[in-house]
Amino acid sequence: MDWWKRIELAQEQLANQLVEGWRSGVLDHMRQIPVKESQSSMDDDAESKELPSEKLVVYGATSINLAITPEAVFLAQLGDGDVVVVGQDGKARRSVPTDARLFANETTSLCSPNAEAVVRCMIEPIEGDSAPELVLVATDGYANSFASDDDFLLVATDLREMILEESFDDVAGQLKVWLEEASEQGSGDDITAGLLYHNRRNASS
Repeated sequence: MDWWKRIELAQEQLANQLVEGWRSGVLDHMRQIPVKESQSSMDDDAESKELPSEKLVVYGATSINLAITPEAVFLAQLGDGDVVVVGQDGKARRSVPTDARLFANETTSLCSPNAEAVVRCMIEPIEGDSAPELVLVATDGYANSFASDDDFLLVATDLREMILEESFDDVAGQLKVWLEEASEQGSGDDITAGLLYHNRRNASS
C-alpha cells in the first residue's frame, strides 16, 4: 500500500473515531444526566447505540482538529469555523476551502446523520519554507464579526506582526479581550479561538 493510500485510510479512520468517540461521550452523559423525558424511555436509549436524532441535537457540536509535524499539517474539520494559516512570507490564507453546505448560519455537526461522511480532512506536506509561521483556529463567530473575509484574514497577519514586535505571551494575554470586543461590535456570538506560532528564523514559539 503506497503512502497516500495509507493517508486516505487514516483519514477515514479518524473521521469514524471522532464521531464514535463523541457518541460514546453522549451515551455516558445521558446515563448520568438524562434529557428531561420519561425515565423509562431514556434508560432504553442509554443502553442502545442508536440515539434518536432529536436527542443528539442537544449535544450537537462542530469540531476542528489540527496537528503540525515537521513533515506535514494535518486537519480534520466538521462544521463551520475557520483555520487561517500565515506563511513565512506573511500572507494569510484559509487552510480549508469553504464548505458549500454551510450557509445562513446552518452547519453540519457531530449530531448530523452520517456525520463521519462530512468530516473534511486535509494534509499539506511541508517542504522547504512552506511551514506555517502562525495558525489561527476560531469558531465562526469570529469571522462573522467582520465586514468582509479580507478583513478577517487581516487579523491573522496583524497577530503575526504583533508577536514579532512584542511577544507571543503578550499577544496571547490580550486575545480574550480582543475576542470579546470583536463579538460585541460584530456577530454577538460567543467566540473560541486558538493560536499556534513558530518563527523558524529565531526558533521561538
